[in-house]
Amino acid sequence: LRATPLDAATLRRMSVDFAEDLPDDVLSRAVVHCRAHDALAFAEASRAMMMAADATAQRLFASIFGSAAVPNGLRCTEGGRARLFVRLDRARSEEAQCIRETFAWAAGFGYCGFLAETMSNCAARGWSTADRD
Repeated sequence: LRATPLDAATLRRMSVDFAEDLPDDVLSRAVVHCRAHDALAFAEASRAMMMAADATAQRLFASIFGSAAVPNGLRCTEGGRARLFVRLDRARSEEAQCIRETFAWAAGFGYCGFLAETMSNCAARGWSTADRD
């Protein structure tokens, strides 16, 4: 059984008044399990969902990179929200290319905790960030 991704138009047609009544943790859990495209559609569905998506993305960023300060280019402004969701997708990916790319990006911003954890995970797998697929 495979879930069909929801696009922004489908979410807008749905009654989203229920989002006002749902606890933040329920909305946050929904966003955490979304890929970037689906999280962006979720955020565009209503103001309540946008606020839940933004808050969840910021918390997820802080837990992954060890900093609550999201870089300006990833802030939840025009275009920034999509870039933030994509960065979070790539940071959580198991694909070697995503790991290398995110490692280089995090090094550029000085997220040392993320770098140390990534190196530890790579060592546990028996490969380095320089390995090729």
